[in-house]
Amino acid sequence: IVALGGEALHILTGYEGIFKSRGFIVDGPNRIPTIGTFHPAYLMPRYDRPTSVKDPWRLTGAAILDIKAALSIRTPYVREVPSYLEDPLPAVVAEWVDKAIAEGSPVMFDIETPGKAHVSEDDIQFGADRRITRIGFAQRGQRSISFPWEVPYIGLAGRLLESGITLVGWNSYGFDEPILNEHGVHFTGKHHDAMWMWHFLQSDLPRGLAFASGVYARTLLPWKHLSMAAPAFYNAQDAEVTLRCYEGIERDLRACGQWESYEKHVVQLWPILRRAGETGLL
Repeated sequence: IVALGGEALHILTGYEGIFKSRGFIVDGPNRIPTIGTFHPAYLMPRYDRPTSVKDPWRLTGAAILDIKAALSIRTPYVREVPSYLEDPLPAVVAEWVDKAIAEGSPVMFDIETPGKAHVSEDDIQFGADRRITRIGFAQRGQRSISFPWEVPYIGLAGRLLESGITLVGWNSYGFDEPILNEHGVHFTGKHHDAMWMWHFLQSDLPRGLAFASGVYARTLLPWKHLSMAAPAFYNAQDAEVTLRCYEGIERDLRACGQWESYEKHVVQLWPILRRAGETGLL
């Protein structure tokens, strides 16, 4: 089933918010696989009504991807059930960190702060409340992990973040990294912000993680509503979804011949812009 618009999706599946839930393969009536996408009327170029999104017709490409995904589903559909390491013992975290460093492949990271869950990732700013409540990590070949930002976990997280391994976040250039710097953690390896990877690839689409995951992690269920009810699961899935988006976006950038341009104009440029900002240039 393809649910056209937020109201249809809510009636059929119970999920709310078309921007956070479109593209995911969820259970509809009688557990029939259902994908929500934008209502065709919403995508029409109209200028006689107010809208919270500039030029909604630019979302047409996302709707086409959603319909193509629906056409690719085969029944019976076997749902993916993720299994994460939620608040494990310090010894388990230490083993995870050691394995990640030894493996050497990119590690996704995501911090949680008070109030962050209630703001879209592409809108969140380096705000006044810079307390870290928990941190999550993901790496290919390991179960995603989330644990509180407290002793002794802080030291283990810092050892991984400062190991020189390639790190990947979502809106991490402007949010996660500066906050971690304030907490005494400084990256020494390459740092990718997958949000800006996505924007480099699809500059006409929203930058939020939930929106991009409706393209690259659609076999998982929407999770942004679980920040209060299941904070460890929420944080671990943030990292897992970032991993899948990073891998998918890298694949597409390389297929388009844009990877080298992205690395030059985003990854290599960011430290220069940040140093300029620290010396007083906006």
